[in-house]
Formats: sequence, structure tokens, C-alpha cells
Amino acid sequence: MTNELKILTNRINNELLKYLIRDDTFESLFIVGSMINNNYLDQMINDYDVRILFKEVKSEQINKFKQYLEKICKMLTNDNLEVTYSTFDVPIHYLKEKNKKNLLLHVIIYTPESLNNLSYPNKYQYGNNYLLVYGKDYLKDYKDAIYYIDDFVKGDDGLNKHIEMLKKNKILYKKWNILNNKYEFSYVSSTIQDNMTIEYCFYVVNNFINNLMSYCKFNNYDIPNNKMIFCIKLLGQVHIDENTLFLLQGLITKSESILTSIFSNPVKETINLLELFKLYVNHLDSIFSKKEDRKTKILKKNKEYLLKI
Repeated sequence: MTNELKILTNRINNELLKYLIRDDTFESLFIVGSMINNNYLDQMINDYDVRILFKEVKSEQINKFKQYLEKICKMLTNDNLEVTYSTFDVPIHYLKEKNKKNLLLHVIIYTPESLNNLSYPNKYQYGNNYLLVYGKDYLKDYKDAIYYIDDFVKGDDGLNKHIEMLKKNKILYKKWNILNNKYEFSYVSSTIQDNMTIEYCFYVVNNFINNLMSYCKFNNYDIPNNKMIFCIKLLGQVHIDENTLFLLQGLITKSESILTSIFSNPVKETINLLELFKLYVNHLDSIFSKKEDRKTKILKKNKEYLLKI
């Protein structure tokens, strides 16, 4: 992350806190996602994932906070940067200004109850990649959240759901909803615009790979750290040909030019790749070996030492 972007995100955190600490129901402010990492590379669309916890949430409170978010965005927008915000739990975002960088404040609000209702993959993601800016650390217990291999195919953020959405060109996402003064998420469906289908393919493939690699590390599989090499080993020689390599390269590096120059229908090719992932996700034991954990290593060394005596 550039120094300029660090200064900007720190300013955003401070501006948010100035408003939030005046609310008696405010509990915590977290930042999650890739932008908390020092090695983050600036992109045309930079997604700053803000997560806020309140003890309870009311409609008037949300409406006022949205007005404040608009004020922050206007204050930070300049000739080189367009700052916008989103309160939808949706994975793709639109490039508002093509001639300058875009920073999206992706703001999702939780109560302790709604945070606890997150799927296990999301809990694990949050617990292992977050920055606590202020307040009670609700995410520390999610570092070792257990999730199951079936989640990758059949879960709320699983491959089946994304394949279906790509086939129908419809995206299903969560939106804030206030019913009888009670805060809830409700599902909303909308058409994926033509200029964003590739962006959605980028999201689905990289999200799956990142989550599966996290799962493998959590379960002590010995895997490559490089996403491309991980996928090649996962799919094996049977399904790795030149076209698949180009497809993986384009999707992992988020290069639209690679995809559109080689494939007449990148979306169809992405769906086929996701179907391939489904075939192999339940066979990790036969693909990757397991590392010895620390306890096993110590016992093994002790045994070797005793045998020498």
C-alpha cells in the first residue's frame, strides 16, 4: 500500500470515529479484507471494507449515518480520486469514474447477534484478516472458526450459488433492512450489468481460491503459497492444458485483456472452471500431504533422542 493510501485510510478511520463515538450503542470499528495488508497494491477500484458493530440498530440512526458517509465521500473526492460508499453486501462494484482511481467504502453494520450468524468461512476470513480500529474485539474468537468442506460447494457463498448466478446473469446480495425498528439483512436480486460480469468472475474465482487455501492451512495441508501453483496442483495434469492456464492467469491476476483476447465467452469458461473445482474440492487428502504439527514434531524428536540413548 502506498503512503498516500495509508494516510487516506487513516483519515477515513478518524472521520468515522468522530461520528460513531457519539452514539451510545456503538461497540466496535473493524477493517477487514486486503487493504489492511502492507503489501496491498493500489488498483483502479479499491475496496475498503469497513465493519461496524452497534448494540442495536434503528432506522433513524442508519439514515443519519448514511448522510455522514456521503459527507465523508464528498470531502475526500478530488481530481485524482473518486470516493463512494456502499452499504450492500455485494462482491462487485462499479467503476464510477473511469479516468481516476476509485475508493469504495464498503460499510456493513452488524449487531453482536447478526455477526454471530455469519457463515463459518466468513468468520474465519474475518478472524484471520482484520484490524481493530476501536472498541471491543468481537473477532478474536473467530480466528479458529471451524468450517466444513461442504461449505465450499453448498454454503451461502458456495460454488453452486455462484455458478447459478453466472448462468442466470443475476446476483443475489444482502441489503440493510429495517422492519418494526429492528435491523435485519434481506436478500435482493439484480441483473449483473454487462461491463461487470468479468469483475464478478474475478471475485468468485479468487474468493474460492483464497478460502480453500485458508482451509487447507487451517487443516495442516502442505500447500504452495502461490495461488496459480496451488490451482495447478489441485486440478492436476488431467485438466491443466494451455487454455486452462491462460484462464487461471487471467482470473487470478484480474486481467480482462487476457480473458477477452483468448476466450470468446470468458463467463462460460469460468463456469466450467468452477465445475472442475467442485470435482476436486472433496479430494484434498489424495492431492496434498499433511504437515506434521508442532506437537507431533516434538514427540518424534523425543522418540529419536531416546532411541539414540
